[in-house]
Amino acid sequence: MRKYISVCSILLFIIPVITLLICIQIHVLHYDLHSFPFIDGKVSVSLIGRQEKTIGIFRSGFFLYMFISVLFYIKISNFFLLKDVKNKLKIYGLSANFFLCIYIFVLGRDGSFYEISRRLAIIFYITNIYINHAYIIKILRLLKYKKRYK
Repeated sequence: MRKYISVCSILLFIIPVITLLICIQIHVLHYDLHSFPFIDGKVSVSLIGRQEKTIGIFRSGFFLYMFISVLFYIKISNFFLLKDVKNKLKIYGLSANFFLCIYIFVLGRDGSFYEISRRLAIIFYITNIYINHAYIIKILRLLKYKKRYK
């Protein structure tokens, strides 16, 4: 199970990076961008992902990311349950990925409703991810404490 969790966590890093780098290259080729957006901030991730030529790749990459993320949260939750630590990581993981799904679904659609939905969804997704990480750290500290005093 540990190897599976490790592979999932590596994929959760690699898939978005590759997806974004491919989309940036397409954006550079078709929209005459002469900068590196991660440094100078001329282009946002959302803008790169919602362009006509990149939206299919962006959505596909992040739907794959969502699927692996859900599997990761299920497996890590089961791992903690095997260590006799009750947790809510499955629910937290599903809620975070629900907001990411909304973000990906409304990405590239015109209208103020979609713009507001996109912004709220990404804000709630990022907030959920921070909460999930804090919760995992809390569980890991609890396990460390239990191990030390057994």
